[in-house]
Amino acid sequence: MKFFIFLLGFLIFNNVEAYKILVAYEHDSKSHLGSMIPLVKSLSQNNNVTFFYIAKRDLPPNLGPNISYIQTNINMRDEGRRDFLTLLQFRKTMHSFDIYPVFIAGDIILGHMIEYHMEKILEVLNQEWDLVILDELFGMHAHTFAIILNRLKKVPYIVFSTTLMVETTSSNMALSRPIL
Repeated sequence: MKFFIFLLGFLIFNNVEAYKILVAYEHDSKSHLGSMIPLVKSLSQNNNVTFFYIAKRDLPPNLGPNISYIQTNINMRDEGRRDFLTLLQFRKTMHSFDIYPVFIAGDIILGHMIEYHMEKILEVLNQEWDLVILDELFGMHAHTFAIILNRLKKVPYIVFSTTLMVETTSSNMALSRPIL
């Protein structure tokens, strides 16, 4: 009986702090989000998860409690990017060397963020995070957050590969350090 009272007291008075997790993925798309949702929902049960969400028009998805958003609305035209992705995905056999123009689009979005939405970038970089989870593809902003937070604050990061299209994750693992 004493053990159960001790256990009950331990469970009631145990001070457990939730981790603060930043998730960043491909801009203006929910394509890669689908494969990340099970992990994020699982993590949000005992932790505070924040998405860095970049979109032109829509609201972030409601994924439940303990999930918040730092949302940035961009107003860039990128019909060319969409047409190019359609060509690559549905009319051509895609190889890793075909993907570089999409990364260029990510660079352009990051440049737009730096020029017009620096306050959102600083909002992310000035917070204390325990972990960063980033999408492997197209999110130049996500890679930027992960590298800066890791170098300046030693925040660990996980590169979540939604497609295994490029070799960055394998290279990072083989060299045991980021090579971006």
